Amino acid sequence: VVVAVESSLEKGSRVVWFDPAGTPVARGDWVGTPHRWISLVGTVTTPRREQPAEVFTLSIDRPHLRGDLLLLERRGARLRSTVLARGLSNHRLGAADTLGGARSCPGVKNSFVLATLDWSAVVRIEVDPVNRSARETARFAGTGPESFAAAMACD
Repeated sequence: VVVAVESSLEKGSRVVWFDPAGTPVARGDWVGTPHRWISLVGTVTTPRREQPAEVFTLSIDRPHLRGDLLLLERRGARLRSTVLARGLSNHRLGAADTLGGARSCPGVKNSFVLATLDWSAVVRIEVDPVNRSARETARFAGTGPESFAAAMACD
C-alpha cells in the first residue's frame, strides 16, 4: 500500500491508499475547507493468524488547528477514521518538514513521537489498532531537536 494526501482548493485534503500500480483503492473523507490539511504520521499493522496482517494509517487532522490523531482503516473503497487522541501535531507552522514519526526499537511496536498542539512538549504515543486506542507513554520538556532525539531514542 502506498499512502498519500490528496489536496483540493475547494475541499481541503484527504488520505488516499494506492495499490502498487498506482490505482487508488481507498479514500478518506475530505477535511473541511480550502487550506486545511492532514499530516501523515505512519502506518501500523496487526498480525493475524491464518490471515494477512491488517494495515492502518495514522495521520494528524489539521496539525496547526485541530491536532486529532486519527487511525484510518480500510473498509471497501473507504478509509474510516477513529480519533485516538487530541491536541497533537507533527508540523510547526511555516516549517519545511514534519517532526517525530515512528520509533524503530527492538521489542517496541506501534510507538510514535509527536509534539503537543501548543508545541510545549514532545510525547511518545503507543497505538493499539486492535482496540482503537492510544496512550501517552512518555513526555519530554521542550520541542527542540534534543527533545525529539530523546523521545525517539531506544531506552
